[in-house]
Amino acid sequence: MILKKSEFDSFDDEYGVSSKKSELELYLEEPRLPRKTEINILDYWRGQQARYPDLTAMARDILAIPVYSCRFSITST
Repeated sequence: MILKKSEFDSFDDEYGVSSKKSELELYLEEPRLPRKTEINILDYWRGQQARYPDLTAMARDILAIPVYSCRFSITST
């Protein structure tokens, strides 16, 4: 019995939709930097802009949040 390719399989072969990895998947597959490596995180993401434009934009948005705006206090009653 010979199976014919479905329309989806033909589309997938032609355009490679399901085989494309997201920027996040590609980033997570990269080898990690040693923990003791000192880096400037803003410079790191600036250098990754061509490779990971969407991740760079998200990192820029998150890193732009002032630290004091994330502060919370613990009060005892």
